[in-house]
Amino acid sequence: MSDNHHIVSLGWGAILYNMQSAPAYFFILGKNPDVSLAEVCAVLRRQHVVWRPCFVSRQALGIVTQQQLDARGLMAVMGGVQKIGELREQTTVTACAEKLSAYFPQTSLKRYVGVSVYSARILSHHKEVEHVRKRVEKGLLAQKHEHGSMRVVTSREQQLSSVIVQKNKLLSERGVEVTLFVDEASVWLGTTVAVQPFASYGARDYARPGRDIRSGMLPPKLAQVLINLTGAKSHEVLWDPFCGSGTVVQEALLMGFTKLIGSDKRERAIEDTKKNLSWLEEHETIAGADVALYVLPIEDAKEHIHTHAPTVIATEPYLGPPLTGKETSRQVDDIRKSLTELYAKSFKIFEAVLPQGCVVSMVFPAWRVGDAITTIDIAHVIRNTAFQPQRLLNDALASFGFQHANGRLSVLYGREAQKVLRELWVFKKY
Repeated sequence: MSDNHHIVSLGWGAILYNMQSAPAYFFILGKNPDVSLAEVCAVLRRQHVVWRPCFVSRQALGIVTQQQLDARGLMAVMGGVQKIGELREQTTVTACAEKLSAYFPQTSLKRYVGVSVYSARILSHHKEVEHVRKRVEKGLLAQKHEHGSMRVVTSREQQLSSVIVQKNKLLSERGVEVTLFVDEASVWLGTTVAVQPFASYGARDYARPGRDIRSGMLPPKLAQVLINLTGAKSHEVLWDPFCGSGTVVQEALLMGFTKLIGSDKRERAIEDTKKNLSWLEEHETIAGADVALYVLPIEDAKEHIHTHAPTVIATEPYLGPPLTGKETSRQVDDIRKSLTELYAKSFKIFEAVLPQGCVVSMVFPAWRVGDAITTIDIAHVIRNTAFQPQRLLNDALASFGFQHANGRLSVLYGREAQKVLRELWVFKKY
């Protein structure tokens, strides 16, 4: 059997995987891989993509599909993925270095070549990945003079960042980033097609005129994830009932939504949203959209919002006060109980406003207290409503050993030492 063919066990039985006849892609996951995988599953489901995983790790997901994907188009709307590319072949560790030249740009001008190496297993072994990286870099440098003028882009890390890939011309016609995924007995080879637009994210996060750091800032990447988790299409009416400075509304506009509602009980929040949307129009190309903004507490939302007929909600409400790390378990529990009641009241409003079959994607706080994580009682929040939580990860991922890190139907977003984490849930009204 040639290197381009491989038997892959997918839980439904074995299939003959042929990279030359079946499109295959990889997604490099963000710092919160559960969130990244949930977003990939949601986006592919929304686009009716039939796919199966060929590998999954805490760093990357490889998939086989029945149709071609627009990697650049996907990257433009996905906040939790760092890179997207095409899988080319599966080979052995000993053969992978000599195969790199097949993916060099065909040009007589100077070439730009870089390599990143990731694990393709849940239980990754740093030494194996590092061994492959050194072997490949050595082979790459040895081939440097055989292929004309060529600059080899390297890093101290095992992977090149999106910034390095973009700024060193690896996505240009004269450049390539060859991406390797180390499995137990083989290596997958791919080429990167698109990376996160880091400059645009930075501007949308920090250059906007309306920023209220005290009330908390929703990152644009996470706002994109929230919207994608709903599975909503751009013709639907999206409502953010706790819009803050308007990040969800802003990102929805960039994703092509044309009917949007933003509300918040704080007048300053709506003023910040207006400033930020005006700024966005000056810096980005946006299609015409109908955006309704209200200074409105959630308790009064039913009569005002109902006339707009929203079909989907994506939101981050008040997550409670910031923690110093000195709080007792009882103090955190008091905060948790207070917020649980606020959220339960909100879901009663959501139920009255949204029609059957509609979806809510929402952030909840989770508190790190010692070695434990305290979470909101979701069953209480949705009690006596028609909402049910939705599974975020594709069942096929479980056959590769991938499970929810927190044991719930949610995904956690945050840094390792962060006191207050974000827990992302999706609910459907039945």
